Amino acid sequence: MQTEPIEDWGLIRERQADVLELPKTGVATAVDVGQADNVHFWNKKPVGIRLARLALVNDYGMAKSFDSAGCPELEDFKIEGDKVYLKIRHAGKGLKLREGLDKPQGFAICAQDGKWVWADSVKLDKDVITVSDSKIKKPKAVRYAWAQNPYTSVENSDGFALRPLRTDKDSEF
Repeated sequence: MQTEPIEDWGLIRERQADVLELPKTGVATAVDVGQADNVHFWNKKPVGIRLARLALVNDYGMAKSFDSAGCPELEDFKIEGDKVYLKIRHAGKGLKLREGLDKPQGFAICAQDGKWVWADSVKLDKDVITVSDSKIKKPKAVRYAWAQNPYTSVENSDGFALRPLRTDKDSEF
């Protein structure tokens, strides 16, 4: 399981998702159901359900049958004062913690000096996540589930995991 706030694997997932710029493409995250030591993990049913949902919504016009179109993902963000606000698309009826968790995990926040720490405050609203840390007064960026085997804790009302994300796409790794 992830020990440091930031590891390189998030960049690989981000490059894979670049295909979404092409027409008639979609993505279903498996980051929450995979295995740390096996890229060909055994629990494929959740991913199959997520991919089927994409086809039903995008290709068969069944959007009204579901809370969301698929896996929640970063739509936009803003930094105000000591907080970073993440606007999430595909939140369905609202974001929630995965079953069995009592607080959000996997959110790292970066100070102006480039040092990453685990965020000590993460609040979920319907489709907005507010991230901050008591030691960082002017945050520079936020990342979530940015590792080979990351902590994942947030899902939408359909139980689909929040895709790994970062707000610092234009910066050097």
